[in-house]
Amino acid sequence: MNPSGWVSGEESLWRLTMSMKQLETFLARANGNDNIRREVEQCAGDTTCVAKVGMRHGHKFSAANFSRWQREHQ
Repeated sequence: MNPSGWVSGEESLWRLTMSMKQLETFLARANGNDNIRREVEQCAGDTTCVAKVGMRHGHKFSAANFSRWQREHQ
């Protein structure tokens, strides 16, 4: 049993997987939508900004997930 507020490794992996799926879904949506793509471009590489744009459009992922995705897709 974990102390209050702690996350088990399995739950943490699940959250990371869901967050990455949300990110990939958002990026696909942005790729097909000029308005969202412009919002992302206006972030000028600011990963927190991109995460906020995603949240406004119903996609929950972290700035860290976006940074990781960028490193993996260079």
